[in-house]
Amino acid sequence: MDADGATAPHYGKPGLRQNSAAARELVSRLQVAIRNLETQPGGLPRLDEALADGRTPKPGAYRHHGRYRVLRFDDRFVYLQSGTLRLTCSAAHFSHTADDSGALDLHSGNVDFLKGDAQPEFDAIVFLSDVRQGRLTGTPLYLALPLESNLSL
Repeated sequence: MDADGATAPHYGKPGLRQNSAAARELVSRLQVAIRNLETQPGGLPRLDEALADGRTPKPGAYRHHGRYRVLRFDDRFVYLQSGTLRLTCSAAHFSHTADDSGALDLHSGNVDFLKGDAQPEFDAIVFLSDVRQGRLTGTPLYLALPLESNLSL
């Protein structure tokens, strides 16, 4: 249901979290957050540039493009790794793969990724919360397959 009490259009498998009203709200909030981050002095830094020459980045928001693999997942979180970067993602926000209870819906399009066998490339905006030599820990603000990939997990 949307804010007016009307039933929002639903697509995909019944019971999955993917109605257009919720998606529009999340996208709108994300756009505001990205605009705010981009207006900081120097714009939103790229993580690979922050890591150049062995430097250690400061905690904060960064753009990142890379191959990610799932380390493990449960009914609440998906744990990803890309090089020294480790991200903890809420399972409920994993696009159309979580049902109303938050459990991930495994299917032929995402099982290899969620089991750690596939490592697709993602465009991301990540927030680093813990920075130590050789290990970066954070959470994604945005994590998406590149548009040109035509893939969906």
